[in-house]
Amino acid sequence: MNNLQFLTENRIDQFNLLLYTIEHNIKKWENLPESTSNYSTIDINDPSGFLNISFFKNWFVGFVCAEGSFFALANDEFMFSISQSNNKYLMQAIHLMFKPSRGIYFNEKTKSSLVRMSSIADIQKVINFFSFDDNYPLLGYKKEQYLAWLREMRKSKRYENLMYP
Repeated sequence: MNNLQFLTENRIDQFNLLLYTIEHNIKKWENLPESTSNYSTIDINDPSGFLNISFFKNWFVGFVCAEGSFFALANDEFMFSISQSNNKYLMQAIHLMFKPSRGIYFNEKTKSSLVRMSSIADIQKVINFFSFDDNYPLLGYKKEQYLAWLREMRKSKRYENLMYP
């Protein structure tokens, strides 16, 4: 159906509900079922499958605009992190894409996963992804945050030998 694809469980569930509502001509909330058919053709339970999606890296740039963070700690450690609730396979796919030195932190209570990168090698991967790879660019506030992060990182002795844009 219009070749729309969604990569998070929330969006897939919302899309499934929309299509079910249209197909069954439902006009009242009380007539909606508790669950609906899955119209998605993407297997969101296979982390490596995400990496085969042609638009995944560009989708990830938009995802970072909403869920990613570029920041520095007081000890001069620069970090990139991204987190999401109820989408552990998506977060595993992001981890596979960057292959950072840290594992994925999973909070069982909140069902949220966190991918964090701060090592010199990992930060270079982040810079390469957002500055040198041919991906869709960051926009708006997240672009400003990224550029400020780079400016401050250039001043750091720890990260001085990185390749910057």
